[in-house]
Amino acid sequence: LVKKMCRQFGTTLQVLDLSNCNETDMETLTLEMIQLMVDSFSQLKEVNFRSSEFDFLSEESLDYMSNNLSETVVKVGLSGQGNLRYKNILALLNRCNMLTSFDLSECYMIENLSLTKIIETLKLSLEELDISGTNIDSAKILELQSMSMLKLLICSDFEDIFALQGLLPNLTIELCGRINIASSMMPKSSVQQDLQLEEGFWEIDAKQLQLFKSARRGTANQRLKLYFN
Repeated sequence: LVKKMCRQFGTTLQVLDLSNCNETDMETLTLEMIQLMVDSFSQLKEVNFRSSEFDFLSEESLDYMSNNLSETVVKVGLSGQGNLRYKNILALLNRCNMLTSFDLSECYMIENLSLTKIIETLKLSLEELDISGTNIDSAKILELQSMSMLKLLICSDFEDIFALQGLLPNLTIELCGRINIASSMMPKSSVQQDLQLEEGFWEIDAKQLQLFKSARRGTANQRLKLYFN
């Protein structure tokens, strides 16, 4: 089924939601599946790999994704990916250097060096960033003052909120929330509360295609959500 969907929508798919696809009752998102989807979907704009605790992608899958993801992508969600490392951030941003939204929440292996790369590469494009639950320290976060396009920052345990807001008056800082990436659900960050999203994607009419069925017998849950024009 995955191969069929890749053949059918490979050149048209723009928004791909793979969040929580590795939960215990779901079909496993293998390296082969990641390779097939990354290679096939050449026109992606948004992709979400959000993971729950202990169900993150393998190092091999993250390596392949970060080195081969379509350069057209502008929004990436990697929340909860415990195997994510600086090398993945480096490779990803060398390809996708115009990101507007980047979710790295609960990626506990991500440290200051990754934020340095983000600032260097995305200074003129990044509008939304979630680094809550990472190992980036407060002093490093203050360097985001050079990110004039940044409108939303989600970060936990940040002691210098008012200092950074003073430097970037158009910036909203939240201690919790979620950036809306590859989802037709109502976004959870206060910056996006005026968006009325039901079924669709921004102003573009879209339909949701659910691909992976739950592995539990007798349930109709489907968790891989693909959006296409």
